[in-house]
Amino acid sequence: MTACSSPPRPFGRCWIGRPFRELLLSCALLSVVLAVLLPSPEIKHRFLGTDGETSKLIYVDQFHPEKDWTVDAPKGPRDIRMVGERTVLISHRGGAAEFDLETGKQTWIVNGYIEVQAAIRLPNGNTLLGGLTEKGITLHEVDRAGKEIRRVVVEGRRPVRNMQRLENGNFLMTCGDPSRKSVIETDPAGKIIWEVPLPGPADDIDRLEDGTTVAPTGSGGTALYIDKSGKVVATRGGKDAHPDLKIHWFAATQTLKNGNLVVANWLGHKPGLTGPHALEFDAANKAVWSWEDAQRVQTLHNVLVIE
Repeated sequence: MTACSSPPRPFGRCWIGRPFRELLLSCALLSVVLAVLLPSPEIKHRFLGTDGETSKLIYVDQFHPEKDWTVDAPKGPRDIRMVGERTVLISHRGGAAEFDLETGKQTWIVNGYIEVQAAIRLPNGNTLLGGLTEKGITLHEVDRAGKEIRRVVVEGRRPVRNMQRLENGNFLMTCGDPSRKSVIETDPAGKIIWEVPLPGPADDIDRLEDGTTVAPTGSGGTALYIDKSGKVVATRGGKDAHPDLKIHWFAATQTLKNGNLVVANWLGHKPGLTGPHALEFDAANKAVWSWEDAQRVQTLHNVLVIE
């Protein structure tokens, strides 16, 4: 004698299937309830930042705060990049410098250049400085002794605010000319081959793997996503979209591995303005993380999350 009057069917009406079906339903409902009630895991980062107003370089470890440090940097620090696992490369007004990530100790410096806003370590070990000469934006390739090996000039454009060297050898950079704010791409010789006007001065620039270019807009408080044709296809941030965030000026941006965007929220030349120094937005433009510490910095020009 069977328990059912008809052949068993998966999750049918027999007494064997009903409890299992109800158990699955209960588990599904419990998962929904837990997702609503339980808080999302707190986002924490390890990151570096430059304060150009007080000439400080900071390291913040939210997992191990005892490892934090703040050190004096050469005047006008701006760009930050990691060279290997322990070396921090920054630009400063007259050139570039290196610091040890664990101790904050300065280990190398080069001086003698003008209005340097970016520093990039090249595959050959030399350093590329984005600066200025009387002819326009000037990219200086310098060796470890600070000697110029090569220079590239983008004539008639000034000043550079930041730059990226692309895989094909081209240079992506932003121009801060008050009458001609734009992002440009040049060939290795400095000839402009692509240009898109921007609504505000971009203190940073980044080309993603899919060809999209990310540029902040300064006082506009947004980051623009620009496709290859020069069309703005998305934005993140925005003072209207986030009226409670105290967005002042989007300076540097960084796209994390998960696609989130970290932004340095520059708070001005003079002390007193309050607000988050760094913000993070997800793909839906939701603010998911922020950092603020007026005791350590006056304002951040750049932030680099170490993933």
